[in-house]
Amino acid sequence: MKQEAVLLRGEVRNLFREPELLFLLVLPFLIGVILRAGVPFAGEILKRRFAFDLAPYHYFITGFMMMVPPLLNGMVAGLRMLDDRDGGILRYTTVLPIPSGRYLFCRMLIPTVISLPLSGMLPLLQGGMSAPLLPLVSLSLLYALSAPGLALFLVTFAGNKVEAMALAKLSGILFAAPAAGYFIKSPLMFAAGIFPPFWAPLAFVRLMQGEPWTAWAGGGFAVQTVWIFIFTRLYTAKVRQRL
Repeated sequence: MKQEAVLLRGEVRNLFREPELLFLLVLPFLIGVILRAGVPFAGEILKRRFAFDLAPYHYFITGFMMMVPPLLNGMVAGLRMLDDRDGGILRYTTVLPIPSGRYLFCRMLIPTVISLPLSGMLPLLQGGMSAPLLPLVSLSLLYALSAPGLALFLVTFAGNKVEAMALAKLSGILFAAPAAGYFIKSPLMFAAGIFPPFWAPLAFVRLMQGEPWTAWAGGGFAVQTVWIFIFTRLYTAKVRQRL
């Protein structure tokens, strides 16, 4: 455990040298401004010009925006891991006094821990929403798992940082999954459930509406766990081929 603690401390120190971290820390407040001021302003315009009431969709918009910090955090973590791989740092992990699996765990723990409060604070910054603390923490963890999932996806399938950026942009299609689940009122919506981001926003909406939400959260944790396991195995096999 001492070796893991040293590795985690080193990771934390390296994070504060990354300019992207400052942006990630500021990002929830920028999104909070959009949710607190921009969405009501847009709602007034839509109501005045098109007689469209945006208010019933506020919970979904907030839950949808809670996906942004962990996905961006996952992209940054994936790019950092690609730097390690291209710089030959992964070769040194074979002589570390800790198993390679624990090394990967330490690398994935940091973006998960950072993403948890970044998503969880958005309902509070939005204002006018009072979510129960423990359920909100549980859903924030579900959101946060998108960070290691995306990081592992990028570092597994991208050959370099240019490809990683292209894959990160392509992963924007994941934002369509919760929208499909919210607007498609039939069992067909669960076809999008294979994508991890599908579950958390829908669970958040049900939590805020006072409806049963734990099954949706459970489905999200199950899907996230399966994909993280798959990407971990693929990434580990790829690293072994390179060594």
